[in-house]
Amino acid sequence: MSDAPDRHEVNRQLYTVLAQMVEGEALDIVRNTAEDQGLEAWRKLVKRFDPHTSSRKKAIMSQILNPG
Repeated sequence: MSDAPDRHEVNRQLYTVLAQMVEGEALDIVRNTAEDQGLEAWRKLVKRFDPHTSSRKKAIMSQILNPG
């Protein structure tokens, strides 16, 4: 696989960016992920802060339909 090193580098760079950009609980999540696993850290952050539950979808739809 010729693109394997590229994916590894993207994983590392994403981890670095996430570690620099987030704080608090999000930073704890990133720090508890291996440094070469940026995509895994991203997955964990999305799972924690953007859950795909029916109540979340309803809240988003309500915000769209009633913005102010």
